[in-house]
Amino acid sequence: MEIHIEYGADGRLSPEFLEMVRSISRKYGKLSETVWGQRVGAIDLVTILEIVGVFIGMKAIDGFVEGLIGKDWFTNLGRKTRNIVSVKLREFSNYLLELFNRVIASNRDRYGAVAVTEYIDDVTLYVVLNHKYMNAELISSLPFAIAKVVREIVINGLPEDNPKIVQLFPSFKANSWDYLFVPSVKGFGQRFIDRYLDLRDGQYYIIHSSQEFQARFSPHDRDIFKFLISFNKNYDMSIFKNL
Repeated sequence: MEIHIEYGADGRLSPEFLEMVRSISRKYGKLSETVWGQRVGAIDLVTILEIVGVFIGMKAIDGFVEGLIGKDWFTNLGRKTRNIVSVKLREFSNYLLELFNRVIASNRDRYGAVAVTEYIDDVTLYVVLNHKYMNAELISSLPFAIAKVVREIVINGLPEDNPKIVQLFPSFKANSWDYLFVPSVKGFGQRFIDRYLDLRDGQYYIIHSSQEFQARFSPHDRDIFKFLISFNKNYDMSIFKNL
């Protein structure tokens, strides 16, 4: 695998944390990294470490990524190709699982997000790995969930009023990756995630308020900066010290 990590030059991550990430990454693939300066973005998601483009970088699944297959992609692929895809996704899964168990699980109380970031054509997909309620089973199944999202974006596209930014989010009760947040431009203006795609039935659902979002998804207070649009705008600025 080609593994690329990005993180800030602000010293929020300890040398021990970074060296552990590097060591695990080198075990599973070829590592490269980028250090960024101060960043100001249009989203509320605050990342302290990003794992970038691993899924799209796996060349064995180019046919899948390019949309050359239908919705029943796993059954439509030939056995040899299907096995290659499965092996590649499992390698990604094993990498994320070791990273979670040895590094990320102990950082679930941090306000800053450790995230997987994928660029699918002109769409940016974020997946936060250190949600307060995140667990090893969800981490293990994440690459297969990303495959499902990539298929959805490539084949069906996104609503025209989405600014090409989405976030994959699990049902912690069901222990499965069930939701894709697809906020509209209006949602960014109103300051709450106003729409999601239910990956179980392929249907979009509208959210009418931040209160409705919180009632539906029950975000933990520690996850305030782990969403494209925060569910709480009345936070104490001092918590930035705990990113």
